[in-house]
Amino acid sequence: MRAVLSGDFGKLDALGNRIKRFGTKTTLRGISGEMAGETHELISDGFDAERSPEGKKWAARAIPENSPINFRRGRLRTSFKTKRLSASGYVVGSTVKHSLWAQKGRGPVKPKKKSVLKFYAGGRWRSSKGVGPAPARPVVPERSSRVPVGWQTRLRQKAQTELNKRW
Repeated sequence: MRAVLSGDFGKLDALGNRIKRFGTKTTLRGISGEMAGETHELISDGFDAERSPEGKKWAARAIPENSPINFRRGRLRTSFKTKRLSASGYVVGSTVKHSLWAQKGRGPVKPKKKSVLKFYAGGRWRSSKGVGPAPARPVVPERSSRVPVGWQTRLRQKAQTELNKRW
């Protein structure tokens, strides 16, 4: 028996090279980086909408102000950074201590050294024997829960776009 192969072997070699290049750590790390960037966008969108990743509206302020909740100076909002990036994934987290309070809420705050707390809210200085508890205003999905559907959709679209660019 005799076999005959014909065709454009240059195109076949080119396809093989694309497949090899596609699976490299550099390519996969680049895709992870783009998805981390999309995660930053999702977090920013949550701040703009004042909603949790699941789409639930954050609790209202105890003292109404014209500024957005918790973010007068924007420190929490801008604190989210890509902490780890590799071919197998990425981690985005906050660099400020009070991010956990925003995410999970906080119990009442009482003065430690003085008889009252003094703080600026609603355009003026106020004093109180205590404040709180502060409700949770989640910014990122909880580790123990699934990634919310809206986030899944956007991250899947970003991954598909990046795969198409690289293919």
